[in-house]
Amino acid sequence: MVSVRSGDGRQKRAFVRADVALSFRYGAVREAPRRFMPDESGMVSGRTYNLSGGGFLFSGERDYPVGQLLELELLVPSPAPRPVRALGRIVREENGEDGRRYALRFEAIDEYDRDRLVGYIFERLRMESIAAAREGA
Repeated sequence: MVSVRSGDGRQKRAFVRADVALSFRYGAVREAPRRFMPDESGMVSGRTYNLSGGGFLFSGERDYPVGQLLELELLVPSPAPRPVRALGRIVREENGEDGRRYALRFEAIDEYDRDRLVGYIFERLRMESIAAAREGA
């Protein structure tokens, strides 16, 4: 486990989490023996509230129950953006100020893509730390 300081306190997680608002696309996946099949309802848009190498908190156009497996396509800002494609499972539902929010845990993600996410998160936290230090100076 990693323990780091963040703007809102100490984190004790396998991956560092940062408040990040990113648009992404998602859709339900039907689980069949030894394979996953996209649901016929297609992909819709969502927005993250926070992000880590292990998953994220989000809201979106469509509601799903806890336990639902989702196909994900997330565009991480970078000089050469390439979508991160993954499978994630909804592990928690909560009510936010702007409606329902869902906690999602990655179930299948390429390690290269996970490394890109973690690198982006650390860069965001670094920039926030620099900005806070300049404001305090």
